[in-house]
Amino acid sequence: MAQELVSNTLLFIGVVVGPLSLLILMLWFVGLSLRDLSRKLIQTRQLRSTPCHRCLYFSGCEELECAVNPYEVLTQAAKNCSDFEPSSSPKQIIWWYHKL
Repeated sequence: MAQELVSNTLLFIGVVVGPLSLLILMLWFVGLSLRDLSRKLIQTRQLRSTPCHRCLYFSGCEELECAVNPYEVLTQAAKNCSDFEPSSSPKQIIWWYHKL
């Protein structure tokens, strides 16, 4: 009788709880992925709204992106940068490097 109870309990765990926990883990992973994707999209919109990549002082290098305002580069504060000088050739922004 006790062996049958243990067997039924293990069968219940294997059939019901196992796939349910797998489903919960998959939903959690998808939720985290969607959250990160939405953050990246917001970040991309913010970066495109700054004039940094069109500035003469913007290097595009991840070590020192702006020689004049290194702390304000590619942020909301850079929208009103007083040192902005238009460049003839816009530089590429390394999108994967920037973190929120």
